[in-house]
Amino acid sequence: MNRKLFIGLSVAVLLLTLLGTVLADDPYTFTLSEAASKTEETEYWYAKLSAPQISGMADEEEQAKLNEYFLSYLDWVYNEYETDSAYFSEHFDGEGTPHFGYEYYFETIAENDDWFVFRTAVFYAAGSSMTVNEYWPLNKHTGKLAELTDVADTVRLEDVRDFVFQAMERENNRNNGEIFWLDRENFDAAFSFIEEYHHWYVNEKGNLVITFDKYEIAPGSMGELLVIIAGGQGTRIASVNSE
Repeated sequence: MNRKLFIGLSVAVLLLTLLGTVLADDPYTFTLSEAASKTEETEYWYAKLSAPQISGMADEEEQAKLNEYFLSYLDWVYNEYETDSAYFSEHFDGEGTPHFGYEYYFETIAENDDWFVFRTAVFYAAGSSMTVNEYWPLNKHTGKLAELTDVADTVRLEDVRDFVFQAMERENNRNNGEIFWLDRENFDAAFSFIEEYHHWYVNEKGNLVITFDKYEIAPGSMGELLVIIAGGQGTRIASVNSE
């Protein structure tokens, strides 16, 4: 083979290899949009529901399952709304009819070079109110929905539960009263569902955030509880109930 041709081909192969490496390192780009919605309003109650659709994930099958989950959740919330409205229609007429509302919505809450994080939430109001949140942290480098164990190296996952409990103990002591419900057995039970219920995410600073819904481990006046954990060496509680 001609020496110049051989060198040219070698350079071309090298450039393609380098380009492939660069392209492989390019972060995934995710898009969050509305997939479906249902809205209904009467004099006494309402439903305002909007299900998200995520695109850009590396695994199209995983992405399809996730989007299907959001649609099925919208249907479930709407069925709950219909059940309640049918019951109250049957048992009340005019004055004294309870007022209530259901909402299902989504929003992007954090994005940096490594993460794209959004949440879905069901809001229910009937006298008092309650919001049930789920968080969805997508890794821009893998294109996948992250698992809590994916960040274990930086936050020492085996210690997180104790960190959270100790932070709440300190808050209680600092405020000379019982702010959080700290029965250890019940707390451990609630914490065991953190990953299953998607009650965690990574914020824009790259810190792990553990969340508890309203009434889960504290009085309703506390709302949703956020525990921010600063990772890396010297892992510590960064803050409680604020970003």
